[in-house]
Amino acid sequence: MKTLIEIVFSVQSLIDVVKPVDITDVEKIAIVTSSNPEKLVGYFKQKNVKYDIIGVMNDFESISEEIARYITRNRKEEFLVNLINVPPIFVIASLSAFLLTNIDGELVFPQSIRVRDIIPPTQLDEEHKQILKVLNDGKETLVNISKSVGLPITTAWRRMNELINEEIITREYALTRKGRILKATISE
Repeated sequence: MKTLIEIVFSVQSLIDVVKPVDITDVEKIAIVTSSNPEKLVGYFKQKNVKYDIIGVMNDFESISEEIARYITRNRKEEFLVNLINVPPIFVIASLSAFLLTNIDGELVFPQSIRVRDIIPPTQLDEEHKQILKVLNDGKETLVNISKSVGLPITTAWRRMNELINEEIITREYALTRKGRILKATISE
């Protein structure tokens, strides 16, 4: 069974958007919304449909972080993301969330595509994740990072350079936007 991720602005937009998507094998709908979800909740209760609400602000970082958190928590599910008639910021943020978490999903535009077919995912091992967890505002030194994560300094240096090359951190060891989103998903 699939979880359908919908970007919704109103009950009418939900009805209009869900129509073109085949939801016969959809078990649950995850609503991404920046508005009051009360009317949406009523709609789903009336239709007897399982749902989750993903509350977001109308900015790229909030949208991508919250979607990334949701799909990370529910990574065993298969995702269908309806991006028909959705503002571009939601399209880009949704795609970013899937790419950064290395979780696959089917994105429905006027034509359907798979996330993994667009861009190869970022591969993070446990050492990369441990380093991301200790990074904050770029004031860390390589020695401190090495000690914090328990890695030899040469291994920490190599891992940090891999993160720099993937544009997850800067040369000053500060998290990039991509890094902040990834850190948010591994901190759970």
